Amino acid sequence: MNKKRKLRLILMLLIVSVMFTGCMVEKVDKEQLAKEKTAKERVAKVHREALEYLKDTYNEEFVIKDTRYIRNTKVWELTAAPKAYPDLEFSVRTGGTFGDQFLASYSRLKLTYQADKYYKPVLKNIFGKELYFYTTMATRAKFKDNKIPTFEELLDYGSKDTYVNIFIYIFEDIITDKEKKEESLSNVMELLEYLRGQDLKWATIQVNIYDEEFFRDKDIDLILKETKFFHTGSTKLKYNALEYKSYEVYGLRIDDIEFFEIKTLKDLESELYKTDKKFLRE
Repeated sequence: MNKKRKLRLILMLLIVSVMFTGCMVEKVDKEQLAKEKTAKERVAKVHREALEYLKDTYNEEFVIKDTRYIRNTKVWELTAAPKAYPDLEFSVRTGGTFGDQFLASYSRLKLTYQADKYYKPVLKNIFGKELYFYTTMATRAKFKDNKIPTFEELLDYGSKDTYVNIFIYIFEDIITDKEKKEESLSNVMELLEYLRGQDLKWATIQVNIYDEEFFRDKDIDLILKETKFFHTGSTKLKYNALEYKSYEVYGLRIDDIEFFEIKTLKDLESELYKTDKKFLRE
């Protein structure tokens, strides 16, 4: 075979190879596009059904903010929020063990949000200043007309089935100063009596007192926001949540039993405790 024929043969083989490769690439591209289209349609279907469920259940308009599919359990986990309160995010799950049903955590979240707003002026009035605090709650009361009530409405008809937990964060020395200590205990007692006057099933008051010197030059608002009151980490901050938490020096906790038993300031003072959490920094 002369050189010209060899060259022609090589060129033909190259052309055939390129054409074959092109066809294969085109086929792969089409298959990939088909898979992506199917995936998008599945996501759109789940979103549509979730939004219909949420609107029918809560009589509000919602948006889907994030979507995650857990392959090993075949569960869809969506992050949703009401249009009126876009920061009030909650999870919605379906698929897998849930089948075609949807499970949402919105009712308790909305009531907790409302309780937080309800107790803010109450705490300011009792303590005489703005406090760092957050509230959680739960209730066994049945909602009227299957509609989430306002917190005031819930207290009106379902207080005896409702639990409230108030967590207060203090970043100053209110223990070694006798006058501040007595004032603070009196304020906590007033809050306790206020909660008991609401005929709640029971309430928790947790006061965490942190090292004043350590937090003196810190942006406490930013720290608490970023760590969600020392519960999660943050990439914006120098320390992690546990390290901040390790600077708690005193605490006071009133739980379900103490909620009904504490009668005097002396009873209340007995619930005060000193803590050492330096090990959390290691």
